[in-house]
Amino acid sequence: MFALGQLSKHCLLPSIRRTKTGDCGNIIYKHYRALSSSPSCDIAAVQTTVSASVNEPNTLHASRNMRPNGLADRHRACFERMRSMTSVQPDLDATRNVSNMFRPAPSSQDEERELVEQYSSQMPTQLTLRQMADFGRKVNPDTGVASVKFLKNELPCRLAHALVDLDALPSSLLLTAPMQIVREYYRQSFNDIVIFPEYNGEEDAVEYVNRFTSVLKHILIRHRNIVVTVAQGVIAMKKTLGKDVISPTIQEFLDRFYLMRISMRVLMNQHCELFREWLNMTEGGPGSAWREQESLIGVVEENINVRACAEDAAENGRYLISQTYGITAPRVEILERNGSAQFPYVPSHLFHICSELLKNSLRATVEHYGVDYEMEGDQDYPPVRVIIVKGEEDCTIKISDEGGGIPRSEVDNIWTYLYTTAEAPALLESDFGSDPTTAPLAGLGYGLPLSRVYARYFGGDLNVISMEGYGTDCYVHLKLASHEISYEQSSS
Repeated sequence: MFALGQLSKHCLLPSIRRTKTGDCGNIIYKHYRALSSSPSCDIAAVQTTVSASVNEPNTLHASRNMRPNGLADRHRACFERMRSMTSVQPDLDATRNVSNMFRPAPSSQDEERELVEQYSSQMPTQLTLRQMADFGRKVNPDTGVASVKFLKNELPCRLAHALVDLDALPSSLLLTAPMQIVREYYRQSFNDIVIFPEYNGEEDAVEYVNRFTSVLKHILIRHRNIVVTVAQGVIAMKKTLGKDVISPTIQEFLDRFYLMRISMRVLMNQHCELFREWLNMTEGGPGSAWREQESLIGVVEENINVRACAEDAAENGRYLISQTYGITAPRVEILERNGSAQFPYVPSHLFHICSELLKNSLRATVEHYGVDYEMEGDQDYPPVRVIIVKGEEDCTIKISDEGGGIPRSEVDNIWTYLYTTAEAPALLESDFGSDPTTAPLAGLGYGLPLSRVYARYFGGDLNVISMEGYGTDCYVHLKLASHEISYEQSSS
């Protein structure tokens, strides 16, 4: 379908060059070089599009300077801080020096396999937004150590489940060079967490938490292009098998894999955001300036303003339409019913969903009526309408367009990864990520499937109803009690 207007800082190859460490980095780099020279994988299409559309939606969007200061700027500040966590490379030499104080890594593949089996036999802890917010209100050395202790067990558990899932893939997918890269990344991150030492009470607590936070930031950077690489693997598999669609088994794997990835990034980003001030502190302890925004606790907004987030996403989408087609983009009308919809949620997730759906609707409207529609007479494109309704159980966001709709025979395909009606953009330069406003508008069909995964993360959903020949209605359902719903419960 359509790509998000969010762009990775760099393409995959430069990213690997910067983040490789030791033998593992060399292996990954060689895998990628082999992949980039293989005719079985469409690197250009995936690398230029998916990294723009489905890399972690923590980046500041294109319209960040277009609106006056207000409530939405608090969301914008959150995106900017989260962007800095994954776009600024930590001191890898320092990380390697710290690693010398860790426990020895598994000495053999058998030992590593046993550890993976041990952790994968555990079930991930069910967490809620309320639990995350309550914990984040008590930021001190003791809670920092407690967070490290929890994540030292929880992250290997989730990484192990992902490794087991990867190893169960059909060989036609698992043995592709991109999927070998993914497996190596997960294996390396699993070892990074497992070998981190337990807190012994002798080391300064702040320094101990700082070291673990640096490890997490390194892992976040290592994994930031995982969605891109998985997409490359699926494309390579499809070309090898000569099939245009992926099987239900692969589709289910991708849903599970991306849901687990989201869960791990939420946990890591929450820790990094809560304890980020300690990293550059030279004297004294954490002070009262920790909480710059009273309603923002880590990555959790206690009272997210749905309308403000939708307005930001609309501006971003309209800007991309204007840049892509050289026209004045259709208007976006936003209405609220039953009062202002505010409740606990993760801003980057909501922005991702709204951005994807609005750009879909804006692009469909322009292409249905034609880019010369406004020049043919005194007429405007039909507006895209957004209605936000706060109910007893859900907050529902309805996005309606007059973009011609989707044939009924194609509706099921829109949830399939890598299915798209848009033409893949041409290869861009390796540094195209330096300007987020140049993100391609349409991509390789990851937008809607991933948006539904984000919506379901805390018990919500995403549905599409289309009227061929007229337009499409998208319904985003967000649980008002999402702070009491864990992602494991919502996906079961």
